[in-house]
Amino acid sequence: MLNTLRRAAVWTPGSLIDADDAQDALVASPANSPGGDPVLARDVRQGIDLTGIIDEVARHYLEAAMQVTANNKARAAKLLGFGNPTTLTNWLKRHGVRS
Repeated sequence: MLNTLRRAAVWTPGSLIDADDAQDALVASPANSPGGDPVLARDVRQGIDLTGIIDEVARHYLEAAMQVTANNKARAAKLLGFGNPTTLTNWLKRHGVRS
């Protein structure tokens, strides 16, 4: 539930999270995801690039957090569950996200 609220905080354009924002932040399970290529629905029997997938997901959320906080590292670190902005800075560098 905490992760859902964090996603809602990152994705919600306003200052309040309503029921629709929380619903939109829920991660759909592969079984009921309509179309597309959800990360959790990829068929491991076909071979996957796990490192690439993890990097893609990390970059997505790092960029989103920086965008919604107007590049405020302290706020972005908190949204992403990092203990401090230095950890966020290290993740930004590791995943090639400009701050």
